[in-house]
Amino acid sequence: MPRYLQGYYYVNKYEADKEYPIIYRTQDSTEIEKEMLFDVNKMAEGHSYFSIDGFAVSPDNDIIAYFANTTGADVAMLYFKKISTDEILADSLEQASSVVWEQNNTLYYTKQASRTLRTFQVWKHTLFTPQREDVLIYQEDDPEFQVGVGKSLDKNYIFIGSYSSTSSEVRFKKTEEPDDAFRIIHPREPKHKYGISVFENKFYIVSDKNAPDGKVLITSPEAYQLKHWTEIIPHQAGIMIEDFKPLKNYYAIVETENAAERIKIIDLATQKSHYIKFPEEVYSCWILSADDPARDPNLLRVGYSSFTTPTTIYDYDITSKKLTVVKKEHLLGFYTNKIYKSERIFATAKDGKQIPISL
Repeated sequence: MPRYLQGYYYVNKYEADKEYPIIYRTQDSTEIEKEMLFDVNKMAEGHSYFSIDGFAVSPDNDIIAYFANTTGADVAMLYFKKISTDEILADSLEQASSVVWEQNNTLYYTKQASRTLRTFQVWKHTLFTPQREDVLIYQEDDPEFQVGVGKSLDKNYIFIGSYSSTSSEVRFKKTEEPDDAFRIIHPREPKHKYGISVFENKFYIVSDKNAPDGKVLITSPEAYQLKHWTEIIPHQAGIMIEDFKPLKNYYAIVETENAAERIKIIDLATQKSHYIKFPEEVYSCWILSADDPARDPNLLRVGYSSFTTPTTIYDYDITSKKLTVVKKEHLLGFYTNKIYKSERIFATAKDGKQIPISL
């Protein structure tokens, strides 16, 4: 599937009898005029293993930072390519695991510990300077926590998150602010995990504070502290909030109830809600990022798979409640789901509780 990023569609294409993809971009979703970024088949020559494990593009769309993995382990080198000249730059970073551009020549990246590979530091790098001169922005000393760095879809905010299995802590700053401007949205505390998404200059927080199955709150970037969080979707015992996406006219929520996933749509104008009706009883579903401003705001892109159906990407028309297949994974060899059946049943435990089982 094309990935929209900063005015371009990024596409992976596989040619017949080739093991690796060709990665290119185009400003037109019809893919008529292509700009090739990587022929991974050529890059893999001489290596027993090779993959590009993600990339990030500078704000001016001219430099692409990419992770090249030649071992198959969870360690990759970060390299830089100037797209306009097709030149691999004389700069690289070791032990980096994620990257976010700040300006056209500066970026933040997370660094892994050599022995455990735990991501525990966030550094700032300036292009064409030695890695030893990079600036340490944050270090996570608690071995139960890992760190990540990210940027809001509107590119206005940079976040540093520290996460354990039961707790989290998020820092943020405006992209143009200095490094020492990172502030903590809410200090970590036991048994409280929260995450932030940004839409139309509002912070949306999914939190499990006094809400083990999750709730959604909203605040402004200026009043980011906990005391200003306002609940918009309350906690519902037994219904876990797995993902939340704010849209222009709707909220989309991935929920789990009795071990079954579903996607709920809430109309902001009427506060009425409905669930996307998928073709099978037993399935997994998820929301895909769709930050292309040219997209119809009433279309939601979702992923779907089941025991009998390979991964399928749909566009869901929220108004008409119609699913349209965008892409479906093709399996090698002979396969038809017509000869298979899946169903959902419940077994009764000794204490009388109903245990869901997918077959």
